Amino acid sequence: VFGRVLEGMDVVKKVEEQGSRSGATKSKVVIKDCGELKDEKAKDSEKK
Repeated sequence: VFGRVLEGMDVVKKVEEQGSRSGATKSKVVIKDCGELKDEKAKDSEKK
């Protein structure tokens, strides 16, 4: 579940393409690096 995607929406779309009606993925999807922005950094990125 995503709150907001600040950059990399193309990657989110590629992951979505691997989904199916049953909920299983067509191929293995691995998220190797992820994180959370602190409120201050998130607000700064909205200004750009």
